[in-house]
Amino acid sequence: MMGEERNSLPGGFDSCQQAVDYIHSLHRFSRKPELTRMSMLMDRLGHPEKKSRFIHVAGTNGKGSVSAFLAAMLRQQGYHVGLYTSPFIVDFRERIQLDGEMIPPDTLARLASEVRAAGDQVERELESPREFEFVTALALLYYSRVPCDVVVLEVGLGGRFDATNIIPPPLAVVIPSIGLDHTQLLGNTLEKIAFEKSGVIKGGHPVVVGPGMDPQALEVIRRRCRETGSILVESTPAHLCQVRCNREGSRIRYRGMDLTLGLRGAYQVNNAMAAVDAALCLEGRGVPLSPQAIAAGIRNAFLPARLEQMGCAPLILLDGAHNPPGVAALRDSLMELGARNIIAVVGMMADKNCQQALDQLTPFLKGCVVTAPPDNPRALAPRQLAMLVERCCGHVEVEPDCRKALERALSLAGPEDTVLVFGSLYLASALRPMLLELRDGGKDDGR
Repeated sequence: MMGEERNSLPGGFDSCQQAVDYIHSLHRFSRKPELTRMSMLMDRLGHPEKKSRFIHVAGTNGKGSVSAFLAAMLRQQGYHVGLYTSPFIVDFRERIQLDGEMIPPDTLARLASEVRAAGDQVERELESPREFEFVTALALLYYSRVPCDVVVLEVGLGGRFDATNIIPPPLAVVIPSIGLDHTQLLGNTLEKIAFEKSGVIKGGHPVVVGPGMDPQALEVIRRRCRETGSILVESTPAHLCQVRCNREGSRIRYRGMDLTLGLRGAYQVNNAMAAVDAALCLEGRGVPLSPQAIAAGIRNAFLPARLEQMGCAPLILLDGAHNPPGVAALRDSLMELGARNIIAVVGMMADKNCQQALDQLTPFLKGCVVTAPPDNPRALAPRQLAMLVERCCGHVEVEPDCRKALERALSLAGPEDTVLVFGSLYLASALRPMLLELRDGGKDDGR
């Protein structure tokens, strides 16, 4: 099917961009959290979710990194690997990958036409699918029709009622961290958030939790594992013999393996530990990974906008940290890297815990240019954000145009300084093309 012309479906899409525009026009959230629409959509599409094997990655921070590590390891072993993540940084198709390649544009348009036709049937009986439900259905349909041994599936929001939770019991579940985020939807305590996120645990599979998990959240996960008969694996520093971090990445010895991390930042050590433990669990699930494949995957994994270096003099770093634990981890990594005289470009979403996130880093900033991602109704107005930043940072400027904000920050920085873009993956998405242009003429080599 993947090589044929698009079927002539009512409401079919003639191009990838047309399909993406339609997807972005859909409602984002549901009035009532449930999987009813998603279940009906899967039924209309012939249950593609039952035709693949999955590793389900949930939690607050670290999902994208753990997913990237696991997908890279599996590819090194020679498996055909699907990788489903969100959000995207530059190209929407980043969200749906197979063997490191984005879904082809014509394939996306064709499958989106099928999902829309099925969604129209669901709408006649209930209501139209939401944006993330539509994209998840498209991804599941894609992976069901191509050679794909394992899909690394990242949760979008929460877990219990997340669209990805329509899958049958996976090979393994990985929860790298639990923190306070999306509190208006998931609850305002770690226990409530952990309850929602641990809803992906179905039983009959190992569950890996990252090191340093909050005890309250960990107890919720333990209880869920007991209820479902799942084996809990806790990543622990007890098996971590040495750690060396610098601007090139980190080198660790974990569970007897010498590993070099391709992703920068001290916080990636915890993510790598969780990914390694998940990989080791796959041996008993019929998907063995050699130590060589694990080490090569850890070394070759890449994610844009995760402490991504975009320049040297000044040091320019791009990071999508946007909530209190994420910004705290970013701060620790900056200190570890010896970043000096930090001038930040920051833009955040209004539905985030902005003040607590900013409090983690702003005392360490030399200056800050406050902005917002373009054309995003969820963005916090720059002047409102500036009022929060001013509590801890002496030099604050406001520039609503994010490209001009970056230009201003670069003009303020000397060759020994650091320019840091952070606060939102949407801001990273808007500025990464400009930073690539400045760095290497716009060529994105995946590093």
